Amino acid sequence: MKGYEIMNNLPYVKYQKIYLKEYSDDTLTRCILWNKEKSDLGQEFYDSISKIQNTLNLTIQNLNLKVDRNIPYMTVNCFNYITNGTRIVVRDKVEFNDENILLTVDSMMDHFTNISHNVDCFQAAGRALIERTSDYNNTKHFDVTILFDKMIRELTIIDILLDIAYFNSYSFLRDMSLSEKRAFSRQKSEFFKSEGLPTVFDETRSDDLDYYSIAFSCHKPNISDMEHYEYEIDIDKYISIWDRFIKKYYGDKTHKEISVQKQIMHRRNNHLPNNYYLEFNDLQPGVYYILRTEEKNIPPKYLRRVMSLFGIKKTSDMSVGYLKRIESKDFDQYTELYDFAGVSVFKIVVQ
Repeated sequence: MKGYEIMNNLPYVKYQKIYLKEYSDDTLTRCILWNKEKSDLGQEFYDSISKIQNTLNLTIQNLNLKVDRNIPYMTVNCFNYITNGTRIVVRDKVEFNDENILLTVDSMMDHFTNISHNVDCFQAAGRALIERTSDYNNTKHFDVTILFDKMIRELTIIDILLDIAYFNSYSFLRDMSLSEKRAFSRQKSEFFKSEGLPTVFDETRSDDLDYYSIAFSCHKPNISDMEHYEYEIDIDKYISIWDRFIKKYYGDKTHKEISVQKQIMHRRNNHLPNNYYLEFNDLQPGVYYILRTEEKNIPPKYLRRVMSLFGIKKTSDMSVGYLKRIESKDFDQYTELYDFAGVSVFKIVVQ
């Protein structure tokens, strides 16, 4: 589980492992364009993608435990070519003098019709700047350019992807047309300016950005001055800013969660009765969790507790497949069982 230990020392993180994602295939795939052959970042950047994905999904889980919508998890890929899922281009000083690089990438994007936005990320020592790409390069498909120091490179990428996941948790946002999604990106930057929100960047050179991530406003100040930095975001602040933004621009819209039956279909290794969704009929709206025994041989330390939770009378009856529905308020009671006793957990939203 080493990949999940990257945030153990951060005081705001309560859950250290990605329990909810483990059994969910409710995921989005987004890509980073990076050309290793033309970059000075080296293998270290490619290797960092795994850490970025784990940190991102742990943050999404913390959000999922606080909101009454299903926020999709993310798979992050890094390629040297454009895909439908490309949203970030990463380049560095080796490429800086190549005036045609962004125009070349821009022309490649002409072949894709569903890319709502793209962010040009340029790694430059000692910088933390966000500006309009068109201020210095006349491209069609780039909404903003971010210059960042290596230390906040991962933060910048995670923040961009986190907003994508959160955006897709609202039914009325993910169902937008491409032009509406592009307008939405501009609205976030307008909101950032009108609200006078703080930002992780030392400089915001343009007043009319075509893109801004709300997550950029939810970090500790002056992180660029820190010698070492691990990703840390104020989850409650992030939710609050999004709530105010949605109320201002989309107050007349209503989110519609998919049916419980369809939600259960997103459970990886389903192994649930076909009619199990009926267990959620007539419940009060809210968040619930499906617990399931995934192992027969439970460590002795947790055996009695698991048996009591699932109503198992005899030790000899212990097996895989017992089910239990719990309310969201009870989630914390069983974290040890998710960790060490082979109990899976899956989120359900009753609307």
